[in-house]
Amino acid sequence: MKIFFRIGVPAAAIMAVILGAGRVHAEALAPAPREQEFRHEKMAVVSQRLGLTDEQKATWRSLRSQTEGTVEAIRSDGSLSPEQKQAKITASRMASREQMRAMLTADQQAKLAQLTSHPRMLNALALHRIRMGVLARRLDLTPEQRNQIRAVQSKTRAAVKPIRADPTLTVEQKEAKLREIRQASRAEAHAVLTAEQQQKLERIRQRMLGPLG
Repeated sequence: MKIFFRIGVPAAAIMAVILGAGRVHAEALAPAPREQEFRHEKMAVVSQRLGLTDEQKATWRSLRSQTEGTVEAIRSDGSLSPEQKQAKITASRMASREQMRAMLTADQQAKLAQLTSHPRMLNALALHRIRMGVLARRLDLTPEQRNQIRAVQSKTRAAVKPIRADPTLTVEQKEAKLREIRQASRAEAHAVLTAEQQQKLERIRQRMLGPLG
């Protein structure tokens, strides 16, 4: 898995708690994301999972900006062949990744190693963020609503984690408890929406989930 060079936490994935759907039809929300946007969201997932500090985020943003400037200069260099450009771009990004890794704590490096061992999962999380961000824009959520829904999502994650890790519960008991938490979270998130937004969300749900039966 490649680590990309952009940090940011846009309003993405916050609608998952409203929809209550683990999987979302791609065509229902957004076309295939552009490469830059996809990198942005992958880096946002990495940032969140590693628990980067504000200082680390700022340094990574600076590194990303420097790297992209170097990449653009390489791409516009008419004296280089396509193969030479690709080699230089790869080398530039690898050097930046090493600088980024060097700023991580031992615990963060361990988490990063776990993420890099599941590239498909990371790609799926990034794509999900993009599609949920499109949904949030279609509902025209206000900044306050986005923050409120993020808070609901954060509370849900905190409640779910100990249940999944509880060895005293059976699989069925865990699933029942998780279902209760998610239902409560969806109700809380729905309450954040206006009546018009709730109607719009229901129409989107029908288009998204209809093909799934």
